[in-house]
Amino acid sequence: MIAISNEIKCPELIEKIGLLGHVLAIPSYIVKYELIDKNTSKITEMYVQSGKIQILNENTAEEILEFWKDFPQLDIGECYSMLAYQKLRDAGERVYCILDDHKARKIAKELGIKFTGLIGLLLMMKQKDMMSSYEFDKVVKLLKDSNFRFSADVVM
Repeated sequence: MIAISNEIKCPELIEKIGLLGHVLAIPSYIVKYELIDKNTSKITEMYVQSGKIQILNENTAEEILEFWKDFPQLDIGECYSMLAYQKLRDAGERVYCILDDHKARKIAKELGIKFTGLIGLLLMMKQKDMMSSYEFDKVVKLLKDSNFRFSADVVM
């Protein structure tokens, strides 16, 4: 969500993620502290009201700090996401965690967290003909030109 909103400014990707049959659930911490652009906040609010984005309030500050003590190399937003994933999974929900950071993905794998990244979502959309090759290439170029980091062989 951060890359979609802050880096490449392509909120229409949220619509396409919804077409994959998933609800995009974002920890409240990320909405409050990571999606800082005023325009982004309005877009996020619009998608929350339409039900395309769900705000998660699953974690207490104490739980996050406890989780972070075990994994201090993680960003706090990643801690919120992983802990929310674990709680939803334990409640019987079928969920995936969207993680792009290499360290976070390594820890997620150790914890048995099913994950994909933004590129993985884009590839799914392309494979299901929800995104043309032109659209896919356009978004990948926007990502390459932004602060978003990924290995070029991921999209080959």
